[in-house]
Amino acid sequence: MYKLKGKALDAALKRVGMHSDGYGLFLRVRPSGSAQWFFVTTRGGKRREIGLGGYNNLSIGDARKRAQTAREAVERGEDPVAAVR
Repeated sequence: MYKLKGKALDAALKRVGMHSDGYGLFLRVRPSGSAQWFFVTTRGGKRREIGLGGYNNLSIGDARKRAQTAREAVERGEDPVAAVR
């Protein structure tokens, strides 16, 4: 179940930090107020963050689709960065 809906998303955008939407999708809000979507996975025992796009340029629905594409690539043993691009 996704966590960032309606008021929860609005509240997250007002707090600096990383906010989980679930299933490896995060929203990072910086002190400047900018926000970016990114996907977190582990590959070869190493944590990897994959930038998906800025909040102003990418809707939450599109960010979820890109994260799903990356998750599926990881499950197939492929490079999730290449899958998202």
